[in-house]
Amino acid sequence: YGCIGLIGFVSDSDSLRPYDQEGALTTFFLNKNTSAIYLGSAVLIVLAMLLPSALAAARENKPLSSLFRGEGSRRRVIAAAAGLFVLVLLPLTLSRAGLILTVLVGLGAVVSKLRLRKRASIWKVAFAIFVLFSLIYGLSGGAWRERQIRIGFDTLGRLDAYGMMLGAVAERPLIGYGLGSFAESFPKFRTEDLGTSAVFDIGHSTPVELIFEGGYPL
Repeated sequence: YGCIGLIGFVSDSDSLRPYDQEGALTTFFLNKNTSAIYLGSAVLIVLAMLLPSALAAARENKPLSSLFRGEGSRRRVIAAAAGLFVLVLLPLTLSRAGLILTVLVGLGAVVSKLRLRKRASIWKVAFAIFVLFSLIYGLSGGAWRERQIRIGFDTLGRLDAYGMMLGAVAERPLIGYGLGSFAESFPKFRTEDLGTSAVFDIGHSTPVELIFEGGYPL
């Protein structure tokens, strides 16, 4: 999907890229966020495949390059190459949530596995991962950065809207306001802080919208 999506993105082919969202890489999905979560999940799967071997090498004081030699090295080389390729594609989706969540989950996974090791080792690995993501971000994150400059990080007051939704559901925390009723129910809780330009016929956050409509148990 990543390869075909990139070809469609570069060639601007309608047949390979049927859904265009502000010039984002959407692969075969309707939404850039969905595409980013899909690609980010692939990156994390590769990380999960390589992390046990990397930790074993670290315990034996072997360099990480040893992962790509010996038994099973071919599989790890292919996995690492595929993971890096997908990681380069991730900023092209222009999805803030997909990029940030992938980075945070990846860092959390590595640091949690190293929590029993020396603090210096944790910081070295965290710094190495930070440098890697910085390089990827520098190579393919231009369009992502441009979008953030153009529309701002908090798009059209979404954080304010989330606060209004969670504040409203505090009155009905168990049952919410009814599944599928967001477009009709939310306007009565909307304040002037959102202005008049932001459209909220959907919650722009699936978890928060589900809490609003169905309550916290859902």
